[in-house]
Amino acid sequence: MMEKRLKPIRNDNDYEEALVYAQELVVADPAPNTDEADQLAILATLISNYEKDNFPMDIPSAIDAIKFRMEQQDLRPVDLVVYLGSASRVSEVLSGKRSLTVDMINALSAGLGIPEKALLKKDRNENEFSINIPTPVFKQMLSRGYFGEENITDRPAMIERLFARHSLQPSALFRKSKFRTDYNANAYLMVAWANRVMDKASLIQTGKYIKDTVNLEYMRCVAQISADEQNGVKRAIAHLLKDGIKVIIEPALTGTKLDGAVIFEDNNNPIIGLTLRHNRLDNFWFTLMHELSHIALHSNIDETFIYDDFDAKNENLSDIENEADFLAGEALVDSRKWEVSPARIIPSPLAALTLANELGIHVAIVAGKARYENGNWKYLSNYVGKFTVRDQFEDEKW
Repeated sequence: MMEKRLKPIRNDNDYEEALVYAQELVVADPAPNTDEADQLAILATLISNYEKDNFPMDIPSAIDAIKFRMEQQDLRPVDLVVYLGSASRVSEVLSGKRSLTVDMINALSAGLGIPEKALLKKDRNENEFSINIPTPVFKQMLSRGYFGEENITDRPAMIERLFARHSLQPSALFRKSKFRTDYNANAYLMVAWANRVMDKASLIQTGKYIKDTVNLEYMRCVAQISADEQNGVKRAIAHLLKDGIKVIIEPALTGTKLDGAVIFEDNNNPIIGLTLRHNRLDNFWFTLMHELSHIALHSNIDETFIYDDFDAKNENLSDIENEADFLAGEALVDSRKWEVSPARIIPSPLAALTLANELGIHVAIVAGKARYENGNWKYLSNYVGKFTVRDQFEDEKW
């Protein structure tokens, strides 16, 4: 990293330069007691002092304002569920772990008479999100339309608004052992991606998802759509949309290794986000089935975002991940037929085609399973590498 000279922050230009430099240091992740670590500590103090002098704390924070109104009206946390959506969200808002969305602010302002100005005031560093989004990734987000037509000169405000549009916040992802991802994953980037997925989903109209629609039988029917080599991917997405499940294709952001996720923010319509990080047909179908498994099995857990990186090397997967893996595998290839099929031990094209025809699925799925089960990624490579998916989504910026 090119050495830069620290200097006092005297104006907004100095402030913006300090933010950029601080962000570069955060991304570099300097070791303790190094010059870079000392510079980051000094920058943090300079930035904090400038913000205190130029952004006076003349109104209470959102949490203070809510608690003051609760005391005035003798309200309990349960009384806020009607405004915030659930008991868990009330708890997270009051503890500072979840930010208020625009809908929450409007509901609290209208229902409890709390001024919107007070609800917009935050306790945390106003630049928390901006500092944790590296400049190259911000430019990538900009090119992909994350911010619409907003003015790019006010980067911190643009990023702040992106995170404010939905209830999901990075703090909810710090329990990394619960889901499948590397421990060093940037939670801010993953939530930024999820917000983009939710923005796309909000533009799609469909009927309400009926609870328990997704089960093993349903998933096997969806898997059989894969036999349509030319149109199966888009037909499956349309089939799920008809039943109230929105499937959104959104490439992963640089610095993340997401394959897919399921988002339960909208009670009426579960959202599946797919990155197509691995441009293979077998990967598409397994990821889709895995996220459908979460809808079938885990819609009642107190989480709004379950995310998956299938390359992660977590030694001990959570129960929900093991359950989703099992159901997805059963939906694609019935284990009873797999156990007696030659494809299980003989990686021949004929064996793979025979089992695929028997199950009514694309041969790439059988080939992918044979490679995984045998731990040999050279098996049936022609069947796996031949069929790709990204070219069906030409509007995405790969």
